[in-house]
Amino acid sequence: MFSLSSSPSSQFSASNLQGLLEENLALLKQELPVIYEIDSALVESACRDLETEIESISQGLAGCLELLLPCEVEVDLRSEKLGLSGRLDRLAQGCVPCIIRTGRAPEAGVWKTDRIMLSGYALLLGEKEKRHVPFGLVEYARQGLIRRVEIGLPQEPAEPVDWPLVQPVPDTLDYDQWLGYTPAELYSELRTHPQGKGAEADFGRPGWMTLRAYSMGMIANWGAHHIDIAHWGLGLEETGPVRIRGRAAFPKRRLWDVHGSLDMKLTYANGTVLHIADDTVYPNGVRFVGEKGWIFCGRGSVKTLSNDPGAGGKHGRWRPLEASARALIEGEVEHRLPRNPGNHHRIWLESIRTRQPTHILPESAHRTTTACILAFTAMNLKRGLEWDPAAERFVGDEEANATLARPERAPYGVRNALRRAGRAGG
Repeated sequence: MFSLSSSPSSQFSASNLQGLLEENLALLKQELPVIYEIDSALVESACRDLETEIESISQGLAGCLELLLPCEVEVDLRSEKLGLSGRLDRLAQGCVPCIIRTGRAPEAGVWKTDRIMLSGYALLLGEKEKRHVPFGLVEYARQGLIRRVEIGLPQEPAEPVDWPLVQPVPDTLDYDQWLGYTPAELYSELRTHPQGKGAEADFGRPGWMTLRAYSMGMIANWGAHHIDIAHWGLGLEETGPVRIRGRAAFPKRRLWDVHGSLDMKLTYANGTVLHIADDTVYPNGVRFVGEKGWIFCGRGSVKTLSNDPGAGGKHGRWRPLEASARALIEGEVEHRLPRNPGNHHRIWLESIRTRQPTHILPESAHRTTTACILAFTAMNLKRGLEWDPAAERFVGDEEANATLARPERAPYGVRNALRRAGRAGG
């Protein structure tokens, strides 16, 4: 019954909490006998007993609130021996939100602006990728004007036809916390994580990657990597498409509900078109098509999951780096795209040392995932969409704008966390 939510979490010290508790207790003493038919002497006696415990309660409550409000609490790292003092930097390891407003959480202050932030998109960061996308061969004069980028994505496995839609929740799983802010759903193992057989753990592809509550299918699972490369090569890291068109197929049983085959076109303000299709149309990878020829780049043999396809996918006709003419991918170029050498951790640690920003900032990562979400929204609404990348809203389309945020099941979710931290939830 105590009202603590009106105060920002930075004020939740033990002493401040003690004052808040005393104010609330005095209010209860006055209002309870009026609201309920309770003997006022009994209320006063109970309040006197509680007054002696307020100090210890406030000390314990302050620690609990720090755990409940991680968005506001800043972790300090201090070492007299090493001479360290300050707040921590963050490495976001491949975070792909399903909601555009959630992708803006870093800009809402979840990360402090004076901290080094790196979004870990493996294809753009991997040490081997300096061979796959060689320092700006795509964007500049050697390739000429680029008006089309072709992106091929692998497909999700087929939805099982005989797997039960409902199963008992395992004793080892807290299913409510697993669901988090998403709507309550009946449990099925192939919608969550493989449980394994006996003592053997199964770390294969999890079923949640095929549910739109947590994922968007291959348009994001692989699309985030390839669209990130396309944005980087075209210099479009801080904007997005203005027109989205296309189609996709969806499972019929609804055990899973993300797309299967797809054919999407994202058009940018400068006229460039990203044509994204499954690997029955294009090889797995990114092909930049320009006036003077084309360059294809792919992931090579790098795998995150055991069933990840290599470059070229089932087509297999192109190597991780291929071009219409060898001259397009050999020799030096006058301009180089900004990048840091090395893998995720080397880039991140070097930026921490120099205090210079990494080349994959929250804005760039947000624009990549936004493009994935826009394509997913269009295929679900089954119609074309117009998008304003500056305002980050659909143009004259309230049905589409309603998808920019989702209801969050309390107490979970970004907006609920921001509200608890005394910030606007958005």
